[in-house]
Amino acid sequence: MRKLIVALIWLYVINSAIAQTDGQNWKGYLQPDYRVNLHNGLWLWSENRLTLGWNKSFEDKAKITTDIWFRTLGNPSDPNWIKLPEVREAKIDVYDFLIPKLDLSFGRQRIKWGTADKVNPTDNLNPHDLEDIWDFGRHKPSDAVVLKYYPDEQTKIEGVYLPFFQALNMPAGVYSTILMPDFSFPDSMTIRQKPGYPPLPLPSKIGIQVDTVILQYINPDFSAKNFSFAFRLSRQVKGIDLSASYHYGYDGIPVPAVANIALDSLNFLQNRSYISVTTQLIYPRLHRIGFDIAGNLKGLGLWGEACLTIPDKDYVLKVNTPDINQVIGIDLGIISEVSDSVIFRKNKPWLKYVVGADYTFENGVYTNFQYLHGFLHERTNKELNDYYLLRLEKRFLNDKLKLAPISGGFVINDYNDVFSNYAWMWIPECSYYPNDNTEISLGVKIIDGTGKGTFNSLKDFDECYIRVKYSF
Repeated sequence: MRKLIVALIWLYVINSAIAQTDGQNWKGYLQPDYRVNLHNGLWLWSENRLTLGWNKSFEDKAKITTDIWFRTLGNPSDPNWIKLPEVREAKIDVYDFLIPKLDLSFGRQRIKWGTADKVNPTDNLNPHDLEDIWDFGRHKPSDAVVLKYYPDEQTKIEGVYLPFFQALNMPAGVYSTILMPDFSFPDSMTIRQKPGYPPLPLPSKIGIQVDTVILQYINPDFSAKNFSFAFRLSRQVKGIDLSASYHYGYDGIPVPAVANIALDSLNFLQNRSYISVTTQLIYPRLHRIGFDIAGNLKGLGLWGEACLTIPDKDYVLKVNTPDINQVIGIDLGIISEVSDSVIFRKNKPWLKYVVGADYTFENGVYTNFQYLHGFLHERTNKELNDYYLLRLEKRFLNDKLKLAPISGGFVINDYNDVFSNYAWMWIPECSYYPNDNTEISLGVKIIDGTGKGTFNSLKDFDECYIRVKYSF
């Protein structure tokens, strides 16, 4: 109840400020969003979101922009159901800062780069917000200083300074474990004896059974040295938008750095050991070099993006094994070893890219196709999968009704064995617009596949959803 009262007070204060300020523009929307599992009838998602955004311009000198979310999310019986207000944007734009054609943006803001539709390999300055895994393209806002210089009408140069580290928002609710770091461990441990000890009939290797895994997230120090920065050059050439960018900063998804093994029990007769592992996770720093292009060819929209990711150093999982002699209680000179694992190699970068097109036919059918190599959470060349995404939609009844019978995609995890490593998604949707401000959407999500991969793990969460959005 206390959180609800605080939220209502915030709403009252902001509404009063908006109502009493002349010359200020404000907008927002109210969006209830409910989803139910088609297999068991359990609720998968329940969210009510109210956003309030307002801005105030000071002639051609400056502008203030804010955006605040008020939400309820989850099960009403959960004490954490009520969400406090969340500041999504709070920035000041200063035009002709220091010199003409140089603009400054200061504060919390969304810095969107890239040209593709919702899935953008070069859009990596703001950490991803994966709380709702189906809200592709959503990012957390970041506190930043952005400079934009316009030397001419076709050219823009941007510089970005991000002083603070931010991890991404992991999925919420029933999806909370979907993108957890994949912790794999060797299936055996090497066993040997130190010289000078009475020889024992020990196996050269002993099998490993992992009982429990504890993850410890180690955030970078809250220090000025842990900043990120980026640059981008954009230019329009004969109607084609081109840009090249560079970003040096932290990845919001952690990697394992240290694994400390505790031996729960040991059985030489069965050649089996039972262990618990405590793993420390750190956030790697990466160099990202991006390029994107967009244009139009006789009504056919075309776009492409590519991002080359280079680790700033080698990232290796160091494994600390237990002292078997101490566990047994007798010093038998036994040494146990588990090899360290390489996570990233500095000299082995990986490339993510997307190409796409959209077109509206004379009969009003709109189609959108994208090919994506590497989803946002996939890293290193061995993890990158291929995604083929397609959507067809058409409007009826003077644009009051929109049907999208074909919407979804196909994922290939291994071309050498496609029928054992794939996933597909079918997301048909119907949207109704009773007036200019309201959109009511009803649809289903059907997922299936086999083998490994993130979307394969979603096949037990087929859903029916309804979403209403009123914009003002």
